[in-house]
Amino acid sequence: MRKFAGAMEQFHSGYIGLRSVSILTMAFALLAATAYAKQGAVRALYTVPNMAFVEQPSGETVITVNDTSGSIATLQTEINNARNANPGNVIVIHLLRGAIYTVSDASLTLSSHECLVAEGAIFQAANSSITVPLITIASGSTNVSVAGGTFDGQGANIQAIYAPSAARVNIDKVVAKNFGSDGVFLNGNGNTAFDNEMTVTRADVSTSAVGIHIQNSTQTTFLDNNCHDNGRGILVSAAWANIANNTCHNNITGIDIAGGSDNIVANNTCDNNGTGIHAGGTGGMIVSNSIGGNSVAGISSTGTSNNFIDNLFTAGNAGNFISNGTSDNIIAYQSPISASGENYFYPPLIDNQHTEPTIVNGMGRTDLTISSTTIDDVQNQYNAARSANPNNVIVLHLNGTFTVGANIEYQRPAERNYPDQLVDQGQHRYFNFSQRPDPHLHLRRYSRWGQFEWAHRDLCQQRFHDPGGRDDDPELRRQLLAPQRLRFDPFHWRHDAVCCDPVHDQQERRARNLVAVKPSESALC
Repeated sequence: MRKFAGAMEQFHSGYIGLRSVSILTMAFALLAATAYAKQGAVRALYTVPNMAFVEQPSGETVITVNDTSGSIATLQTEINNARNANPGNVIVIHLLRGAIYTVSDASLTLSSHECLVAEGAIFQAANSSITVPLITIASGSTNVSVAGGTFDGQGANIQAIYAPSAARVNIDKVVAKNFGSDGVFLNGNGNTAFDNEMTVTRADVSTSAVGIHIQNSTQTTFLDNNCHDNGRGILVSAAWANIANNTCHNNITGIDIAGGSDNIVANNTCDNNGTGIHAGGTGGMIVSNSIGGNSVAGISSTGTSNNFIDNLFTAGNAGNFISNGTSDNIIAYQSPISASGENYFYPPLIDNQHTEPTIVNGMGRTDLTISSTTIDDVQNQYNAARSANPNNVIVLHLNGTFTVGANIEYQRPAERNYPDQLVDQGQHRYFNFSQRPDPHLHLRRYSRWGQFEWAHRDLCQQRFHDPGGRDDDPELRRQLLAPQRLRFDPFHWRHDAVCCDPVHDQQERRARNLVAVKPSESALC
């Protein structure tokens, strides 16, 4: 996410308290280089696992099936035989490279703990009248994968890979095209059944009604896919899905969040579609996507309480944002968005110090430019602008060098609160308490915020009075009446009792008149 031109902060000690909504835009004469994240898909995020096991690090038996037939019927028999002989083991099936596996009246069926490696092989429908998927993952299956291979539906109204009800299915690096239904369609165990973990990565899906479709699932991941020339590139109706780093172009809709909740759509590039991203559902995060050249809209919102942040609208969208959602939260970047009635924020950034009148819906805009001065002066001018424009966003531009006054940075709270009692002598600083409210009062406590607490000397005596009747014990009196330290550290003084015995004249005078504090040391009262 972009850094604001300055910051939206609540400073400690009451400085620049940004009430309501205020923008602090610091345009310094010299700016340090600022690194920005990039919107849209970037380099591939998928990392090929380097583990030697499939499911278990140890104690795992993997059965391998190497098909040499190129026939769906023969391949299915080989898989069934391996499963019957090894009911609890992982089975890895390797297809014949260069072979064309033709599906006519029966799908290839995979079950739990079966992994199909189809690299270099082709699955295709016998013709456009076929009514069964090319691969079916049996209902109730878990831990199933398909890696590699090209799948051609020949225009039939079927899917390349279909799971009617499954969990922990991984589809990686497949090419699917020409399907009248979905290229990949995975149905989970429900949006409240955790650990579905459906994953589709590095797939290229085209010329189908839907490229990749996952529904009724939690913890779904779409990563590094290229979906193009489909009705809908990616279709999701799930919960807690992550749709990241995909490219979707030349689809009717690039990414369609049709329902579900808490889905994240991040760093995708959706160009030259009808609608780049449709955001239905609830509580989603649509973040840092790049969207351009879409003939209907860059983003269309129809959901509830979705969040749109840092999305980059490039040239060619018929409209950047269509707002038909409810209670959406929108932070615009680089260009304003029309979203009346939504929680909208368009902050000036260091690389986009715009002059748009609407920064927050329902509020005006007041710009305040201040050149080199002190932070005290900045605070005063800001407070005045805040008071004069209570219903406006304050855009504060700071140009130049701003000094923090000695009374803020270098002086301790006590020095600010009691400047007339400060005596500076070289490396020593003294607080002269001869001007305390009552000469009969003693300094009893000093707080870290620079407040002094006074106590009558009789209270000091009562404080050290020993009810056991040992007041005359010299050692006990020495321990009880020993002056406490007023400690110093680089950030603040900690509070401690400094109530001294009035009987000891020297200590009495020091407590009443001078408390010495030497930097980096503690000092006795």
